[in-house]
Amino acid sequence: MADFRALILQRHRHLKWRAFDWLEAVLMILCGVCIFMFTLTVFCDVVTRTLGAPWLWLQQVTTAFFAWGVF
Repeated sequence: MADFRALILQRHRHLKWRAFDWLEAVLMILCGVCIFMFTLTVFCDVVTRTLGAPWLWLQQVTTAFFAWGVF
């Protein structure tokens, strides 16, 4: 039976090394954090612009989180 929590299917296990499973998990978590922070900074940017006092540096932060999260 397949483990749906695994990042790779068991039949494809021969294509990668088990030694790098921890690195893959860490990178997936970091990508998730970057995408979450991207969403949070976009929300903060919208709120501050609606209030009439935009934080202009949020656009650079949003771009950075998006680039690193998608990469």
